[in-house]
Amino acid sequence: MSKRLTDQVTRGLPVSLSLNGRTITAYQGETLATVIMMSDDPVCRWDRQGLPRAPFCNMGVCFDCLVSLKYPDESEGDHMVRACMTPVREGLQVTTLNAPRETRS
Repeated sequence: MSKRLTDQVTRGLPVSLSLNGRTITAYQGETLATVIMMSDDPVCRWDRQGLPRAPFCNMGVCFDCLVSLKYPDESEGDHMVRACMTPVREGLQVTTLNAPRETRS
């Protein structure tokens, strides 16, 4: 499991968001992919062969980090976004495609 660097690092302000129904603390300047890789379950989805897929390229090309996202200030539906290209923000509700069906909206 990945760990955040702690020595000689200046972080952005902490923000609170939801990942698959669990409250997570992240820091401004991080992406959703960072949050997912730091979680206990870094799998974003399963491929057609049933193999787990996690954030891979981290530059927005491969779509392996596709997640469902609900913004706190929008009442309308979810957005499908690439986690590696999406910065964290207070109040986001993030659901990986790997989440149990009852967790998905």
